[in-house]
Amino acid sequence: MDESKLDADLQNEAKGVRRCLEGLMEAYNRNDMYSLENSYSKKALMLFPGDIIKKGRTAAAAENRRSLDIAGVDIEGKGWLQYEVDQILILKKEMAVTTIKAATWDPKGIPTSPFKGVGVFKKENGEWFLHIEIFNAA
Repeated sequence: MDESKLDADLQNEAKGVRRCLEGLMEAYNRNDMYSLENSYSKKALMLFPGDIIKKGRTAAAAENRRSLDIAGVDIEGKGWLQYEVDQILILKKEMAVTTIKAATWDPKGIPTSPFKGVGVFKKENGEWFLHIEIFNAA
């Protein structure tokens, strides 16, 4: 296979992973739980240190909602979650692994919860979804 074609294919897949993550952030920031839930794969897993593993897209989205409630953040009209992807590794065009740095901000724009993690993305029916999210404090 032509190397330039392979590179272009991988770049397109990486763009799909980034679009998934951007959609998740946008849904998070506008408090759109339906879209947030649908950013995750059906069998998603979410792991935070010292907590039980959340299984399924509904549980992952609910954990995100719970984190909003705990932080006491009023997110209406405020972008408060930001992910930064350091690198994306595409595996067999249906799985991808990313390193993630993220943070939340309070209503005054002060960072409250920086964290780092790994995201595993899965391609289902031609679309990328966040499949496994593993976080640690930064």
